[in-house]
Amino acid sequence: VQDGRWEIEIEYSYGSGDDGSLWVDGDAIRNAIAKCGAIASTCRYEFKILHKPGAPAVVGWSAGTYRSTAGFVQHSVGTTIGAYGMASNTNYWRKVS
Repeated sequence: VQDGRWEIEIEYSYGSGDDGSLWVDGDAIRNAIAKCGAIASTCRYEFKILHKPGAPAVVGWSAGTYRSTAGFVQHSVGTTIGAYGMASNTNYWRKVS
């Protein structure tokens, strides 16, 4: 049973005028985790990578599909990690009560 889902989308065109520093909005991440609720330590974690169509295969990786988000609502945390030329847009999904 899926109780929650987190998505961290990496954007490679962020902050072209940045000075090369790396930053993290830890408060935003902590607040989102508190809102989402605790996830059992015994849960199964899966990391899925979505790449551009036509990208070359990566040795040791296989094709897969994302699980359904039916019955869940998406919450945007916003940009939580940034560095020169890239940033992360973080979202989490929670079951509708």
